[in-house]
Amino acid sequence: MKSKDRFLIAFLLAFIIIVFVVFQTLLDNTNLSNFASNVTISVLGSVITITLMLILLQFQMRSEQEKDFRGRLFERKLDLYREFLVLIFSLDDDNVISKDEIQEVENKVGELSLVASSDLIRVCATVVVQLKSYGVLYSRSMTEKQLEHYRTAMGSLDDFVSLDQLVQAIRQDLSVVDGDVTQTIETYVGIPFDRFHMVKNPNVVD
Repeated sequence: MKSKDRFLIAFLLAFIIIVFVVFQTLLDNTNLSNFASNVTISVLGSVITITLMLILLQFQMRSEQEKDFRGRLFERKLDLYREFLVLIFSLDDDNVISKDEIQEVENKVGELSLVASSDLIRVCATVVVQLKSYGVLYSRSMTEKQLEHYRTAMGSLDDFVSLDQLVQAIRQDLSVVDGDVTQTIETYVGIPFDRFHMVKNPNVVD
């Protein structure tokens, strides 16, 4: 429940209590019979109870609607992030990152901006800038000329957003998984197939 809603409920409760006390005081100072006073108090109590029930039902209904919306939004975010990561991971599968592939990533980031947090969008935007400026997904792929230009135009190479950092930013945006993968993903992605020339050809296995 939002703080604004809690404040409204507290205000209404205080108002109802004040009204009840005022009515009680007025009734005590009138010449109404005990029966009439009791009937008036009972009616007032019923009105207050019904009012409170209606207010609480309204808040509960809105809370359920917000919960349903958050659930559907989470599922949508999960689908978009999965598509985005598949796109990122497939960029250099053929050892070439083309202009069209980078444009596709840029368009996907634009789509993500509808549901992603501002922190995640900043990370994604930095990745797009790196791709459009240097055509690389990893800093290790940069030439000496590119590295020199990066240090001059962008700053320290420590600011280069790695694939690990991108995945970690997505995990943090989803807020459902623990742990830090910023030193994990690129470790296995960067290993070329048959690195030690130990894979059989043909690779027949039991």
